[in-house]
Amino acid sequence: MVRDADRTRRRRRPKMTRRSPVKWLLKKRENPFGTIPWKEMYLMLPEEGVRATFPNTESCEARLASVRWPQGVQCLSCEMQDVSYIENRALYQCRACRRQFSVTAGTEAHRSRLDLRMWFIAAEEIITAYAEETGHHRLVGQSMAHRYGISYSATHRLKTTLTNSLSQPGGGLIGECVCFCALPVLRKPDLSPEEWDRMLSAAMYENRGARRTPHRRPILIPLEEPDQSLSQTDDLAKVGHALDH
Repeated sequence: MVRDADRTRRRRRPKMTRRSPVKWLLKKRENPFGTIPWKEMYLMLPEEGVRATFPNTESCEARLASVRWPQGVQCLSCEMQDVSYIENRALYQCRACRRQFSVTAGTEAHRSRLDLRMWFIAAEEIITAYAEETGHHRLVGQSMAHRYGISYSATHRLKTTLTNSLSQPGGGLIGECVCFCALPVLRKPDLSPEEWDRMLSAAMYENRGARRTPHRRPILIPLEEPDQSLSQTDDLAKVGHALDH
């Protein structure tokens, strides 16, 4: 009887234990201060938010042109600055080689059917999510597609393209467009990464009350002046249908 009891006890299924840490913990161990660039970009965002700073597509295009061509718009082919602007088509035309191009030509938003203002707002949301380390539940594809009013595939391409661009040194072209404020804290040369990370986190905590987080606000990109008789949900569905087609 004792021998059978020992055999039964040995046959019990052992408890399942995780022998290796989860993926996000491995990434954090490999680069424990990987959020420092995201926190720096977060503190350089406008305090009133991207939506209030760039209220329409024209303001976004003007900002992108000024960042891309600080000395003035130049042709993408012959690099001449003798360029005119076609207002009814929102295109630039070189007077030398007669090439026509848009402000987004050759950028991450090239040939995208999404509004440029949506790219700016999505960049702010991605920067905020990675700076606060809440991207695992804030940057979910289905929830982002619902907020933006576009399809899941379009949301996935938008998030992937912007994340790769913002991960570049300086935040890439879109990062330079939305992150233009001065850092509220200065880093001393002898400051360690741990201390700099704590200073950035403290500055983020102080500015959190003044800055409204973008993911809590519905993202509505109207293509034209919205009708006051329509509700916000109707406007969002109308915009998403127009962008998908």
